[in-house]
Amino acid sequence: MEEKLKNLLKALKINETTISTVMGAVVVLIVGILMFNYFKSINPDEGLITETAKVIEVTEGEKPEYLPDTYKVEKGDHLWGIAEKFYKSGYNFTDIAEANSIVDPNSIEVGQELIIPQVAVKKITVESDSALVNTIESDTYTTVAGDYLWDIAVRAYGDGFAWTNIYQANKALIGSNPGLLYKGVTLSLPR
Repeated sequence: MEEKLKNLLKALKINETTISTVMGAVVVLIVGILMFNYFKSINPDEGLITETAKVIEVTEGEKPEYLPDTYKVEKGDHLWGIAEKFYKSGYNFTDIAEANSIVDPNSIEVGQELIIPQVAVKKITVESDSALVNTIESDTYTTVAGDYLWDIAVRAYGDGFAWTNIYQANKALIGSNPGLLYKGVTLSLPR
């Protein structure tokens, strides 16, 4: 009996790499099956509002009445925020970047003096198939499971980037993480 056990252990030792490879493949296969079943069980349409955009259009509004010639970058500034400050539209960050020959919009430094171009306000509008999107027409909205500020902004304003307006108006309710919305919270939607 002892001899048979020694022979079995010797055979296992010789084939150790093959056995390890087969066992690893079995583990990967089992994990793959479990992941497939998990994702298959999730209903992708449950609680989601799908949107198909027909047209995304950049339009120019009026030029703001007063725009300074220059602006000195302060701590915490970024081009989108600076454009919001002067144009009330973050989309004008491209105009500021172009006027200052900034290749990387994320690379501005405190104390840097930026030229503020005298241009019209840029707005982006999205025309959607309204049959597929539940638009929000009221000044308030009560969150449901699976809501995100971006989706609420698209439904309320037709512009996902307007999520920052919703967040600023409801910061006390939402908290410090705008990516985390609880179900049943009534948000005010600034119009």
